[in-house]
Amino acid sequence: MYVDDKRRFIYCGVPKVACTNWLRMMLMMTGKMTVAKPDQLTSSQVHFGLVRKHLRKLSSYGRAEIKHRLRTFYKFMFVRDPLDRLVSAYRDKLFRDPYYKTRLMKR
Repeated sequence: MYVDDKRRFIYCGVPKVACTNWLRMMLMMTGKMTVAKPDQLTSSQVHFGLVRKHLRKLSSYGRAEIKHRLRTFYKFMFVRDPLDRLVSAYRDKLFRDPYYKTRLMKR
């Protein structure tokens, strides 16, 4: 779960449910991103570099701080039909991601 203390919300990201796009938007809201368009940030940049550097996870707070945020902040997440998620993950990993494509498609 990602926390925006300034705007007082907590976002619970679910893979294959626009998670990368929401994290891009949160990164842009920090004011630390210099790209003109959020979609210029690749999925790898978002998940493996920028999020760790610029966004704070709920688990990084102390117990009392977590309780306070859970009681008072706006919390949201998005869900999707499980079969749609499975098909989306299959297409994404096996047909778009070069790492999976070269390692798994050979087998």
